[in-house]
Amino acid sequence: MRPAPSEKELKMETNESILVRNVVGLDDRRVIGKMRELRVDCDTLAVSHYIVASATTTAPLVLPFDCALAVGDTFVTVQSRENFLPASDASAQALIAGGFKLTGVEVYSRTGDKLGSVAGYDFDPVYGAVTAITLDDGTVFAADTFVFFAPEFVFVDNGAKTAAELRAGVAEAEGEESCVQILLMEPINYAQSDQATWQKCLAEITSFIQANSLYTSMHQLPEHRWFCLTSYPSLSSFLSTFYRLNIRFALLSEEYGVNYYLGAEHLRPDDNVLTAIRHAVEALTTLQMIKARRGVCFYGHIEFLKMFGQIHRRESSIVLDNRHFQQLLQYDRANRSNYLQTLRVYLSNNCNMMQTARQLFLHRHTLINRLEKIEEISDLHLDDYYSRLYMSIALLLHDYFVY
Repeated sequence: MRPAPSEKELKMETNESILVRNVVGLDDRRVIGKMRELRVDCDTLAVSHYIVASATTTAPLVLPFDCALAVGDTFVTVQSRENFLPASDASAQALIAGGFKLTGVEVYSRTGDKLGSVAGYDFDPVYGAVTAITLDDGTVFAADTFVFFAPEFVFVDNGAKTAAELRAGVAEAEGEESCVQILLMEPINYAQSDQATWQKCLAEITSFIQANSLYTSMHQLPEHRWFCLTSYPSLSSFLSTFYRLNIRFALLSEEYGVNYYLGAEHLRPDDNVLTAIRHAVEALTTLQMIKARRGVCFYGHIEFLKMFGQIHRRESSIVLDNRHFQQLLQYDRANRSNYLQTLRVYLSNNCNMMQTARQLFLHRHTLINRLEKIEEISDLHLDDYYSRLYMSIALLLHDYFVY
């Protein structure tokens, strides 16, 4: 006997796919009718009732979702005809006449912008929960973006910030919680690349830093080094940008052969500026000490980077021995895809779907498809903490120490 399907194996139904099913009563031993429509509960955001056309009279019958035993690939099964609501039941008549169908309802963002109308939706055939809606332009919104359903409209979170959020962001940026960072950056192999390539890469790095900070002031130092003073809404905002900058360094190295070190330290209101600069220098020299090929180092992460350097010296084959990493790397090279980059950003964001999708400029549904493809290619289980940790270590070792 085949075990029950796991959550990943369970196939979602759509409001269209379910309509090809006939309904069979196990006690009746015959077809009772054919699926005709669905009704959705606005409070639970789930399918609540099936409307079935009677096999004998074609009159509509109302089947509560919980009374369906199962949805198979051919039939929907019920125990008997008694599972249907009586035709005289007032609630059954109301559901037939005007229950909430979800399709055709207009969809709006949290900012009040019209996004389209619901053309269709996916739902879980076991629990009934609506798992995604598809708009008339093909845009898909998954369940974690739903704000609410109502008979007149549906509201979703499309990532646009409300006026209140924008005001809060400005207030935070102007308040005491803003985070000022000192950055020191130097090229490692300047003589090995032409001037035009270095200028192109430097422009990309400075553009990235400026685009992700509230304020940036950059000053060139001797020997092509740079001093930067930057400001961010919070330390967590800076660290998120810092991780992404390390990924950017790895990508520039892979594409152009250009490598940079960058050291950073947090400049607090009461700190001595010279002390903060010395800390940034120490962070940068830590990268030299561990013989990293490239990378970033925050002063507060020095001990971690030193430990990481020891791991690399003692276990230099971690990247080569990680078959998940190698399978993904080989697939990207053979197909000119960027699944490894998707995984880098996803793991660096602590597997936060919305944040990863926003940074990669992807719709959440597209990101989900990419992650499923990554698991298929690499045989990596992203729901396993140790697998994610092993892959994160391999990615960091690759980005810091491997060409």
